[in-house]
Amino acid sequence: MIKYQITKEECANRCVGRVCCRCGEPLIPIETVDNSNNPTFWAGCLSCSIFSPGTTMKMYNTAKELHKNYSNISMDDLCGIVRYIRVRFWKD
Repeated sequence: MIKYQITKEECANRCVGRVCCRCGEPLIPIETVDNSNNPTFWAGCLSCSIFSPGTTMKMYNTAKELHKNYSNISMDDLCGIVRYIRVRFWKD
């Protein structure tokens, strides 16, 4: 039996409540191999063909609103900016 470094269930748990920073689609576990060629699952978006830790829907929606006025900045970068601001300054 093949031993996965990260199981599908572990990866699926990490994907709960997370969306792609580029398109807003929910993240899913994608089967792949790690650098040692061991089978594993990573969170990613099939629509954008990327592996990503994603973001919350709240942060994505905030970045999407910013994107209306700052279309020269990618959604990926705006999600990072919103994440930084939230960690540094927002008090929930």
